[in-house]
Amino acid sequence: MDWVRTVRLNDGSHGVIRLTRGSPSATSGDLQIGEELTYVDDIEVSNLLTKSIEILLSGLPDSNVRLHMIILEEQVEMSS
Repeated sequence: MDWVRTVRLNDGSHGVIRLTRGSPSATSGDLQIGEELTYVDDIEVSNLLTKSIEILLSGLPDSNVRLHMIILEEQVEMSS
């Protein structure tokens, strides 16, 4: 299931456009709609296909996915 949906922006980066209600991503509060993903588990995601990012974000059940994102022009790293 797609818990997180992204869209590829003009510069090749990926913005979060949807979080499925009740999903780990939505309930953790670590990821918000409008944020720009830069890395998933130390893999730079700029210029990757959107489907590739969705696969990286899905992870195994009960696993952690490490995210780097840009929030309000500030870069942060989070584990969820």
